[in-house]
Amino acid sequence: MRLAESSVFQQFLVWILFSAALTSFFIQSSPLLEEASSASSTTNPDECSVAQNLSSIQNAINEAENGSKVYIPSGIYYERIEVNKTIALIGENASTTIIDGNNQDTVVKITADDVNITGFTIRNSGWGWTRNGIYVYLADNCEIKDNFLLNNCHNVRLNYSRNSRVLNNIIDGIGYGIRFISSQDCLAAGNKVSNCIGGVHLENATFCTVERNVFTMNDQGVRLYSPCTNNIITANRVLNNVYEGMIERMPPNGTFFNNTFFHNNFINNTNPFIYRYSGNIWDDGYPSGGNYWSRYTGSDTFSGPYQNETGKDGIGDMPYAVNSYESDRYPLIYQYGSVHNLNTSLTYLTMQSAIDASETLDGHTISVNSGIYHENLVVHKSVTIIGEERATTIIDSGGVGTVLTVNADNTSIYGFTIRNSGANFPPYGDDCGVRLDHCSGIKISNCLVTNNRIGIYLLFSEENLIEDNLISSSLENGILLWYSGGNILRNNVISENSYNFAVFGGGFPDFNNSIDTSNTVDDGKAIHYLIGVEDRLIENDESIGVLYIINGVNVTIQALNLTKNGHGIFCYNTTESRITNITASRNSYGLYLQDSHDNTVDRNVCLRNWVGICLQDSTHNQIADNSASSCEKGISLYQADNNNVEGNTIHQNIYGIRLSESHLNSFFHNNIIQNNQQSSLYFSSMNIWDNGFEGNFWSDYSDRDSNQDGLGDSPNPINSYESDRYPLLGMFHSFIIYHNESPSEVTTVTNSTILDFAYEENNTIRLTVNGTDGTYGFCRFSIPHALIKPEISVIIDNGETEVLCTNYSLRDDGSSRWIYFAYQHSTREIIIVPEFSPSIIPTIMMAITLVAVTIVRLKPDQKRSM
Repeated sequence: MRLAESSVFQQFLVWILFSAALTSFFIQSSPLLEEASSASSTTNPDECSVAQNLSSIQNAINEAENGSKVYIPSGIYYERIEVNKTIALIGENASTTIIDGNNQDTVVKITADDVNITGFTIRNSGWGWTRNGIYVYLADNCEIKDNFLLNNCHNVRLNYSRNSRVLNNIIDGIGYGIRFISSQDCLAAGNKVSNCIGGVHLENATFCTVERNVFTMNDQGVRLYSPCTNNIITANRVLNNVYEGMIERMPPNGTFFNNTFFHNNFINNTNPFIYRYSGNIWDDGYPSGGNYWSRYTGSDTFSGPYQNETGKDGIGDMPYAVNSYESDRYPLIYQYGSVHNLNTSLTYLTMQSAIDASETLDGHTISVNSGIYHENLVVHKSVTIIGEERATTIIDSGGVGTVLTVNADNTSIYGFTIRNSGANFPPYGDDCGVRLDHCSGIKISNCLVTNNRIGIYLLFSEENLIEDNLISSSLENGILLWYSGGNILRNNVISENSYNFAVFGGGFPDFNNSIDTSNTVDDGKAIHYLIGVEDRLIENDESIGVLYIINGVNVTIQALNLTKNGHGIFCYNTTESRITNITASRNSYGLYLQDSHDNTVDRNVCLRNWVGICLQDSTHNQIADNSASSCEKGISLYQADNNNVEGNTIHQNIYGIRLSESHLNSFFHNNIIQNNQQSSLYFSSMNIWDNGFEGNFWSDYSDRDSNQDGLGDSPNPINSYESDRYPLLGMFHSFIIYHNESPSEVTTVTNSTILDFAYEENNTIRLTVNGTDGTYGFCRFSIPHALIKPEISVIIDNGETEVLCTNYSLRDDGSSRWIYFAYQHSTREIIIVPEFSPSIIPTIMMAITLVAVTIVRLKPDQKRSM
């Protein structure tokens, strides 16, 4: 009777619970964990990567659709390829993505229209007149851009091509640099050609343009073979060649007509043109002028179309005889350009020559007319340089070096477009749009700085003003301050750079800058640069594009989405603060703590950054429940000691965890999944990789679990000195449950995918799992006594699936119990309940079926209970 009365009472209690509709909470695992357990990936069908999909570049081309982009990762490819369809073939990096012809035949042959080749080193063709680095044959509107071509017989050769372009390549080869043969309306611009037989060679070419190239250290700079008509050769630098060029008649057609050479700089070539036929024009008329010839010995005393008027005009008074047939009527005294010193009234044809001139003194103002100036400008005097109009006064270094370097104090630069630096990155190089180098009192204002490696770079420079600039399309940072303090930034728009804004330094003076919210990054979001903040809550503010906290105390930062900056969030000398529920993506560093202590960084998502989470010179920080994926380094510690890294998912990075000179840090309950190198230690020691009974999940660990507790039988070695003594055999999950308004943590280690997880107020845990049918699945749970008393039962699929290998007393620390059970994989419904007599199980199952429960997914802002 007692048992019957007890059963009736329990059923009545269940009915009361149902009628009252008591509220519980849905709980779901982190979205990153779902991502980590998913095997699917998304690929753009119009893009193909040789590393991921195919075994060679040629196979990638063969498989590509017309109009697609084929991305080739860095590597050396020993092959000779033919591009016979309309594609863009794009190398990851021109210095490291190499196609090597192995000294045989042509390396790259193009026989289709509208082909683009960019971002490669193309080298070692065969030797002979039909051997080429890149050969465009019977193909129109092709573009060869931003490549290195080395040691080829003919580096770039176009035969029977129209409207094709050869742009911004660096060519150093044995034969010819660029050849246009039987081609029309083609363009060669921005290239640097050296150590070749000829820099550029036109033969049977019409309406082609050769402009803004550098031809140096070749046998001949510019070669024209008849017939050639209506071509333009302009704004090139032809220097230090054996011959300036050659004009040669090729029978039977000896026609040269209306080929125009103007605004070229012929500098320090050993011999003049070899000239065997006439029919070319050597200037652009007056006052535009002709070319600069370093061997010209005439003077500039007069001006005017006939050079008989009073006053200098930068044009020689006497024509320059190119040969016995033709002359440059208006030879330039200075290299082509248009620059004025307003204090001396002198005119220069380059900005550098104006700065370098002995008559240019500190305090002078140099005015620059609209035009494109291909220079690497070094401002070593305290002068003001003013552009006529920002959009049309352009300093362009042609992809080589830094565009504008300032290393003198009290200089002002105003009103320029500054573009196209080289690609070297500090500290290994210094290719920038604007570089302030160990100087102060500089003003950079109203400039458009675009398409550089770094836009504006302050290197050990203090007390400068950067205002009203537009910085875009940088390969690295838009504005970078490197150990530079006391600077003022106002009203700068820094957008569409790889990383818009960054500040690095070693101490507070380096970070003590005045940077207000008038400075914006992508989507008009503001830079928030806060110094000396205390007791501050910063949350869910969509106006924030990047956040710096300098000398912060008790600052809480949560619910922000930060992308494409040097740092998503940077904290210097910040203590007792929390960073939580942040999404930081495509930054150089997602979250960065420097000289910061006793902080919590938890429940953040760091995706596709160079480094997900970085600690430098920081101690006693809690890094918990974050995800770091698709980065070069997931979590990186540099000279950082005594930090706790727990419960993070570190997924598909180059390095999962990277330690450098870091000691006494603790790592456990982390899911370390499919990283190229799971962990890397450099001069780091005495780090701990488990909590004394549980370690981390390593996706490449493969030892057995003979005692069936969810832990590997042998340690997982980190290096020769350190190991994870208790590697987990399944992923670690943590769930926060609020019971009686108090949080409790349930953890599990499982090799199953958790589809659903819920705690119900009748002291029941319910979850749905799945895995590959027929395989062995297990769960290792830690359950607080406050949720379920130590006596525990597990039921799978309403009792229809056998519970295997049960161990309900793995461990008990007085507040929680650890249990283990297993099952055959499929999709399984599992409930964990307090242990009852077998006769009450049907009642429990009825209660679970009938009770209306509300289950709430785990909130990112719910603080992990430790």
